[in-house]
Amino acid sequence: MRPTEPTQAVAERASIGSECRGIPIRTPDLATRYLVIPNTALSEERVSIEVVADNSLTREMLCGFLGSEDDFVVISGVSWNEADRRTGAVAPDVIVLDIDEIGSGAVRITRSLIRKFPDAAIVVLNSGGPGHVLYDMLEIGVRCFLHKGISRSELVTSIRGVASVENQITVSVPREFLTCGGPSSRGRLSAREEQVVRLVGEAMTNRQIANALSITEGTVKRHLRSIFDKLGAVSRIDAVNRYRTLEGRQDSA
Repeated sequence: MRPTEPTQAVAERASIGSECRGIPIRTPDLATRYLVIPNTALSEERVSIEVVADNSLTREMLCGFLGSEDDFVVISGVSWNEADRRTGAVAPDVIVLDIDEIGSGAVRITRSLIRKFPDAAIVVLNSGGPGHVLYDMLEIGVRCFLHKGISRSELVTSIRGVASVENQITVSVPREFLTCGGPSSRGRLSAREEQVVRLVGEAMTNRQIANALSITEGTVKRHLRSIFDKLGAVSRIDAVNRYRTLEGRQDSA
């Protein structure tokens, strides 16, 4: 027959509440006693994450594997439009942005998220494109820029890094991504794009620009999208100002 547990052991077991964890140990008198350890000493602070991706499959995959990490908690997975409409009620520690094409819309929403959540670390996942987009995103406050060719463990490690070190910037991209789009070549417009942006600077409409250059309005719009992407501009005025700044630097070089 099993010996009756001493009253002290029973009291020790009963004293273990939600804020402590009891580890059973056997004493020489065969009584079960509990080594009481506060949970606060065992647990680590968890990193709250929001995933922003338009592709639902990508969004679900990111939410799934990031949420499986013990020190991560995914608080939401939203599309870019949903992220743009967010009110900022719940502030995540990290926002992971899945971006296939970094255009003026992506830059605008990223800026908006940085304003809404100034303490959140922004992590961008990009599949590749003009190298200047890396510098554009870092300029507006992105703290981590990663090529989608990285491994799962590299993504997890990068998120932990920017979440724990406030002033850390993490970049992981192929070498050619940097050499083809560094500061010396970013914002380089074609001759036709320069014509378009100069006419925009004269307050011309798309139709007026099309007539002046003997092209269609659709072609003007395509040129403007390319100009916005290359300059990282979010509006016509912003594009003109960025172009004039870049032109001034080249003249002084």
